Amino acid sequence: MFEPWTNFSAGVKFGVLALVCTLGMSIVAASASWSKKSSTDRLGGKTIIEMRTNGRGAIHQFGHTVASQLVMACTHPDGGTDYVSVELYFSERVAISIAHGRYRFDDAEVVPVNLLPSDSGNYLVLASIFSEKFFVRLRNSSKLRVEVSLPWAGNPILEFDTSGAGAAMDEVPCKPHH
Repeated sequence: MFEPWTNFSAGVKFGVLALVCTLGMSIVAASASWSKKSSTDRLGGKTIIEMRTNGRGAIHQFGHTVASQLVMACTHPDGGTDYVSVELYFSERVAISIAHGRYRFDDAEVVPVNLLPSDSGNYLVLASIFSEKFFVRLRNSSKLRVEVSLPWAGNPILEFDTSGAGAAMDEVPCKPHH
């Protein structure tokens, strides 16, 4: 009977095992870049599911750091049809009017975009029902970079790990229109 592992030292066996475990954890970490947050609309009773991934790097305004997240969620307009939107969330107010920007998936072309701010100014709508091409690219991407012009923070470039975005999209209860 052929036993290939009998010819290797314990150190080599341990090294191979460590490499296999590291590769396995890397695959899990890539798909785990998205986290799920669910809540219930207190008046309507609908379950709200958001898929989030943290931004790499930081924005600096007023002498301190502002964190960012890419958030994908089902938007429930009053009296309208539910749709998926993707927003840039920030730990504090960063904009008070439309922000001009550009985004790029992996090594694809750079796409100009106008981002609509929330009333509170702590998030900007990056893509919505009108952005079919965005969702197609997001599904299979591994990285999204967004450059956005912010009144107090200049023109930072935000980077997000979008590996596993397809699976994250499948968790959101309404789907982008295709």
